[in-house]
Amino acid sequence: MSTSLFNHFQSRGLEKRSRMVRDALAELFEVYLTNKLERTLVISAFVLVGFFIALHGVAISLQFFGNEQDFLNLRQFRLDEDWGYAEIYNYLLTSACVTLLLRAFLVSGQRVYLGWAIVFAFVVLDDALMIHEWVGDHLASVAPTLPGLRAEDTGELIGWGAASEVLLLPLVWGPRGSTQDAIGFGTVFAIIFVLLCFCAMGVDMLHVVVGAKSRFASALLGIVEDGGEMLTLALAFACSLLLHRRSIFMGRQSHGISAHGPS
Repeated sequence: MSTSLFNHFQSRGLEKRSRMVRDALAELFEVYLTNKLERTLVISAFVLVGFFIALHGVAISLQFFGNEQDFLNLRQFRLDEDWGYAEIYNYLLTSACVTLLLRAFLVSGQRVYLGWAIVFAFVVLDDALMIHEWVGDHLASVAPTLPGLRAEDTGELIGWGAASEVLLLPLVWGPRGSTQDAIGFGTVFAIIFVLLCFCAMGVDMLHVVVGAKSRFASALLGIVEDGGEMLTLALAFACSLLLHRRSIFMGRQSHGISAHGPS
């Protein structure tokens, strides 16, 4: 009896959260359809992602076929090049997420937006300062090594685990001062963040294990890992931009101004 009740309430909770996510996505899509500026920026963000992934593919192909000079000419466009154009673009996307979410919090007062702004701020700092790589290197000599992984990879996983516990604090705190609508938007960002972690950690670990055995597999997994991260960050930027616009709409609406603003 108790088990069936638990399953019943669990099912209802998942159904409610699913409905909140659908409603949130529907509202963001409405903002996308009714605002030309935001629509143009979202499309441009994904077009640039496609541009960088395509150039990375060209650079890898040149390397495979031995055109070393042409490969070097395109090196700065590779997705995995430190401080290359693609990495800088990732920083811009993530920094824009932080700014837009912070702005949405200031306009609406919904703490869940501030929580996600803090998370994406950590993502920027981690990438720019290579925090998890630094932690991985320092833990490599003391942490047990997982099968198939290098010592530094195991250290990075431990570092990410510790960081996730700290990042849980704003994510738990945020929803307690937010409306159901805002929690729905926060859940959208949670899904995006899970996808980002999957590319940054899951595919990365698979890249380490499989990539060492096959040059082609290494190149393919590199595109999936780095291209997936960029696509996910572009999606986070798009949702942050549309949410920011919606927050302004709601503020204007509360003062008797049209909710859709200029198109």
